[in-house]
This record gives sequence, C-alpha cells and structure tokens, in this order.
Amino acid sequence: EWGTYINRWVKRDFDTMIELRGGDPDPDRFLYRTFYSTGAVNNFLFKDAEVDKLLDRGRVRVVGAERKPIYNDLQRQLVEKAPAVFLFDRALTDRRAGRSRPGRAAWPRLSSPGSSPSCQSSGGCLLSSSCSST
Repeated sequence: EWGTYINRWVKRDFDTMIELRGGDPDPDRFLYRTFYSTGAVNNFLFKDAEVDKLLDRGRVRVVGAERKPIYNDLQRQLVEKAPAVFLFDRALTDRRAGRSRPGRAAWPRLSSPGSSPSCQSSGGCLLSSSCSST
C-alpha cells in the first residue's frame, strides 16, 4: 500500500527499491535532488564529494557549452560509482524503435554515444540517452 511505501521511504527502511523517477530537459533538476549528499530525494544516502562538487558547478552555469563538460564528468562519476541502476529510458527506447514523442524531452544530449563500458554493453547510457567520449 502507498502509505507503507512512503513511511518506509521516509525512514530509509529498505535494502533495495524500485521506483519510477522522471528527468527534466535540464539535468540539474533530477540529478541535484537525487545525487547531492543532502538532496531532497537522495533516499539511498549517497555521499560523494566529487559528485557534489560537479553538481554545484553545473547548476551555476547558464551556457550549455560550459555545462556540457561538467555533466559529462558527472555522468562518468555516477556510472563508475553506481549509486543507482537505471533500468529504463523511454526516450532511448522510442528512438531505437524509430518513434519520436513530440513534447517529451529526454535529457539534453550532453555527449557522444558509445564511449563508456555501460554504453558499449547496452547501446546507451545509464543516465541519459548518450555518453561522453571526452
């Protein structure tokens, strides 16, 4: 039941969980609240100084070209440290099937596909629809 789930989520009373989380066209909205050490929905209590530093740097930049390398580095850190496993990416699945979903933006393409081990094995990144080669 939903009340039991919420109570256990708030208390962090679980060993593992599966939940639906959505992103946003701006990666900061999802990433900061989920992976920052004191993020509002960091319910798995992930703490990493380098990830926090990258999240702080990314959220104060406005120009996409300045943000891209920061989020590329962040994406690599999250893939390496694996605080969460991303099981499904609707936008990636739709693109592979040749479908587009107008009005439903995936995270912006911040990098080139196919460079990390997770990309090479799955054909796509765990965090977004592309991985960085730089």
